[in-house]
Amino acid sequence: MNRVLNRVLNLQPGDFARAAPFFFYYFLIIASYSMGQVARDALFLDRFKAVQLPYADIAIAVLVGFVVAFYLWVSRRTNLKNLISICLLVFALMASGFWWSAHYAKWPWLFPVIYVWVGIFGVLATAQVWTLANFVWTTREAKRLFSLLGSGGILGGIFGGFF
Repeated sequence: MNRVLNRVLNLQPGDFARAAPFFFYYFLIIASYSMGQVARDALFLDRFKAVQLPYADIAIAVLVGFVVAFYLWVSRRTNLKNLISICLLVFALMASGFWWSAHYAKWPWLFPVIYVWVGIFGVLATAQVWTLANFVWTTREAKRLFSLLGSGGILGGIFGGFF
């Protein structure tokens, strides 16, 4: 099976083993982002009118700039492994906190915050996948493996949309 995949995808021996974790990482990021978009839209529109959606989108655009600036500031002070690990842990804790808050707390400001957070998550988590791949793979490996990485995102979007 591995030889067939290597041949079909024009991979060298061992490439699939190096690309599989990135494939699944990107798959999970895009699947969770797709599901998050559906949930945030439904939750936001349950409490607010559709006319207010552009304001939330503008808030995402403004806050992404600040979050990315802070992310870059932190990235200069720590290594990439710690940065990605901490960011993924923060994303998981925030998602758990939002779930708990939506079910038990019922704060009126929660759904706009979730809407903006999902937008920021989509930008930052996706960029982290590609940044990590850039640091791990050589240029030659990247030319062969970026297609496999990208297909993880495509399949993640399909899975997230279906799920």
